[in-house]
Amino acid sequence: MALCAFGSPKQDIFIAQAKKLLPNSLFVGVGGSFDVWSGMVKRAPKIFQVLCLEWLYRTVKDPKRFKRIFPTLPLFVLRVLKERFVPKGV
Repeated sequence: MALCAFGSPKQDIFIAQAKKLLPNSLFVGVGGSFDVWSGMVKRAPKIFQVLCLEWLYRTVKDPKRFKRIFPTLPLFVLRVLKERFVPKGV
């Protein structure tokens, strides 16, 4: 198992390439988790943690993250809503 903490999209590209070389390996993208665990970056306020919105807090604090997450975030939300509310087979 390999933990990859380059952040998106670098870690995703790395994992895709590494999977070709090591197809039977498990890769886990942990983003900036090591920065938080090591104390280099503080956790978001408790309310954001409880609501599972730490990503939103970080985006507001560091707006350059917005262009990185914007194209995929609306698509993810739509996919979740479709999965939740649209009957299977439609």
